[in-house]
Amino acid sequence: STEINNFGFEIHRQAKDDVWEQIGFVNGNGNSNSPKNYSFMDMNPAGGTQINYRLKQIDNNGQFEYSDVITINYSINNFEIYQNYPNPFNPSTTISWQSPMDGNVSIKIYDILGNEVAEILNEFKPAGRQEIKFETASLNKGLTSGVYIYKIEINNNELLYTMISKMTLLK
Repeated sequence: STEINNFGFEIHRQAKDDVWEQIGFVNGNGNSNSPKNYSFMDMNPAGGTQINYRLKQIDNNGQFEYSDVITINYSINNFEIYQNYPNPFNPSTTISWQSPMDGNVSIKIYDILGNEVAEILNEFKPAGRQEIKFETASLNKGLTSGVYIYKIEINNNELLYTMISKMTLLK
């Protein structure tokens, strides 16, 4: 198909609270008489097994039109921990993981000597991709610059899965 005055496409994902959020943008080709292919990869799909997406096609003059909603069935079949971001960090960082099972999730922070310095999560979470923000300001004791270990444990009373990774605090 042809394109006329195509500025580009906003990629929208429907969040858990049914609110649409823009997660990316792909530039259009302006005017074209030949078919064009576009692609976008959601690098941080939200938790859950079905995710709704739509496009907002924007013309050069600012007019826009929404595409039909597309539902993607997203299956998670393995445990994975993602590197916190930003890293190094100060004063906060986001820790992300995915799990194929519901269960109680515990996240603890340890100093390089193995001393526990914080437990930032201990609650039930559904299967899927999850994230939590670690705020050093929320701790009663200050943390010094250095390398810390975060440990995520997921327990559904039949299986206990543990993942660890390191992060760096720079003050």
